[in-house]
Amino acid sequence: MISDKFKELLATQAVSLLSSGKLGFGGNSTSPSSTSLDVDSGVSASATAVKADDNTIEYSFSVAGSDSKINGKTMREAGFFTSSGDMLARVNFDGISVASTSDIEIYFVFEVE
Repeated sequence: MISDKFKELLATQAVSLLSSGKLGFGGNSTSPSSTSLDVDSGVSASATAVKADDNTIEYSFSVAGSDSKINGKTMREAGFFTSSGDMLARVNFDGISVASTSDIEIYFVFEVE
């Protein structure tokens, strides 16, 4: 059993670890031992982390569709990273075509159980 207090402390630590988010073109599932996106687009953005509840954390970041590295291309993965470049989480999704007039917002919610 993990106590509620320990879950809360782990969630607080998870908030403090987040630094940036990245977008990628890959979409395959990866191993938990992966350290990077499958196919990094080269786009990185400052990310935010919020404790939504005692043991629930919301990571998010936003990228302008006008960024030349992704404009007109299809994004299929996103990842969240520490300031030293360690990947904390990665999610793949159905392809999203990027238009210059729109922004991409990525949200990742996880719960410490």
